[in-house]
Amino acid sequence: MINEGVDAIGCFVCSSFNGSNPLCEDAFNSSINSLKQKGSQRGGYGLGLANYQYPCWAFKKQRKGLFPADHCIKVSGYRKIVRISHCGHFKYDGYQYRGCVQSCDTDGCNSSNSIFINYLLSLYILFIFINRLTSL
Repeated sequence: MINEGVDAIGCFVCSSFNGSNPLCEDAFNSSINSLKQKGSQRGGYGLGLANYQYPCWAFKKQRKGLFPADHCIKVSGYRKIVRISHCGHFKYDGYQYRGCVQSCDTDGCNSSNSIFINYLLSLYILFIFINRLTSL
């Protein structure tokens, strides 16, 4: 049996502090719709989606170099001025933050918060409202 390749996970790779990178904040820029390109050796960013990277690469403990990632990490928080680190606080790039660290193991699972569901709900309510008005 010959293994033809290694499968990896696709993750959103982006950093934004206080909205400094609008592409990280755009929930509509976080849909994956067939971004995974099987067999593609070029890697990098998928189909014009600025922050989606497939395959995603990561370091492994006690190994040198990068390997195909098996999970994504999402860190969201608020900058803290304090110099104490305890539960709920973490240090990133020299700054203290308060927030959450989450991991997941499916393609694109670490996207930004989506307002798409709220958009659909609003359209549905509008449709019901118009439907009732026209039936009077």
